[in-house]
Amino acid sequence: MKEIHRILLKAVKESEYYESFEWNDELKQDFTNWWEKRSKNLSKPCLNLNYCPYGRLVEYFPLLGPNRDHAIEHNRFIKEQLTKGAYKGHKVEQLFILQVKNFDPNNYPEKIPEELLNKECRYFGHLCPVFFVSEMVTESLDVTR
Repeated sequence: MKEIHRILLKAVKESEYYESFEWNDELKQDFTNWWEKRSKNLSKPCLNLNYCPYGRLVEYFPLLGPNRDHAIEHNRFIKEQLTKGAYKGHKVEQLFILQVKNFDPNNYPEKIPEELLNKECRYFGHLCPVFFVSEMVTESLDVTR
């Protein structure tokens, strides 16, 4: 499986809508085939509108997450904050302790492919809903990215 598909599947599996799916190999392959067909000729509507027409709905779609270097840096920052006592007594303290303890840099891609980065919402950061819910036809003959 291509790296791009591994990153995409991880993001999709962690999203609120898709987390309940039973992700066997056949479903993973079906999803990646579907994504390949779907993502080729669609463009994000925000490129023409200069705003996200999906608004807060976009929050229900997958986030790609950080690459390995950013994840390592973020984990280092949280460790440093825990050491300084920044979260002492806060509800999130135990969550951050657990995150630092279970951190594995190998769970993050070294680099997120440009092909996926171009599919992110420029306003909210999630993968644009257009690639999941739009029709495969358009009134415009122009193909934009």
